[in-house]
Amino acid sequence: MKYIILLLLSIFILSSCEKNANIEMPNQDPELVVAGFIAPNTDTLRLKLTWTIPIYNHTVGNDDLYENEANADVSFISNGNTINLKYDTIQRCYITTNANYNIGDVVDMSIRYNDRAELTATSIIPSEPLFDLKYLGIKTIDHGDYKEMRTEFDFKCLGIDPINYYRINMVSYSTQSGIYTIKDNMYMGDDEFLKMEPNTSATISTYYSEENILDSIRYYVINCSEEYYKYHISVKNYQGDDFFVEPSLIYDNVENGLGNFSSFNMVSDTLMVK
Repeated sequence: MKYIILLLLSIFILSSCEKNANIEMPNQDPELVVAGFIAPNTDTLRLKLTWTIPIYNHTVGNDDLYENEANADVSFISNGNTINLKYDTIQRCYITTNANYNIGDVVDMSIRYNDRAELTATSIIPSEPLFDLKYLGIKTIDHGDYKEMRTEFDFKCLGIDPINYYRINMVSYSTQSGIYTIKDNMYMGDDEFLKMEPNTSATISTYYSEENILDSIRYYVINCSEEYYKYHISVKNYQGDDFFVEPSLIYDNVENGLGNFSSFNMVSDTLMVK
């Protein structure tokens, strides 16, 4: 009986301590957000410019919440030449078809909007990716209750920079049931981005379906600037709206704004494995 009385008393005390609190949420003015990735040997470059939205009004996967800004003055400056980008209402981004950058070019970005401070960033066009890629075969990993098959490759860094940044994507061409060839994007997982010193190697792998007979692989390898690498790694590590996960800050390199302006250089080829 004594314990019941104590329990009822505790419930009464705790419930009597309840109080409605009206907490005023901070009012943060929206900021301009840049997403611009440039490359050599192409005349067409794009830059997306949007506004931030309140954190408590965010819906995962709804890109329409991010308001595009179509009335800014956007330009790229390099070697004394200025290229002005025009807003395309269909693609909802700024675009130029007059770019012609080369390896080593220093490209400055400038964005002016009304009386706001000028948004600026700089990126240097990197060289072509230097690497050696070898097919190692298919490995079966036994997890006890299920088996996982992975296609493995040896990737060797032949770059001469102290640190080289790569991004890798692959597309497989396979024969299914001996009837027809299918094309499939290969999931790279954590092996999509590599940070490597010269003459070092890494084993990369992708998921593989035992129903298919692998014929060849089309690979796309990017040598990217440090800013490109840091931004995409931070996005990859972002955990969304899970309140139980420690937040991951998104890397940005834009002065007086948010976002990323960076560069890459890509090569592609076919690797026969059959």
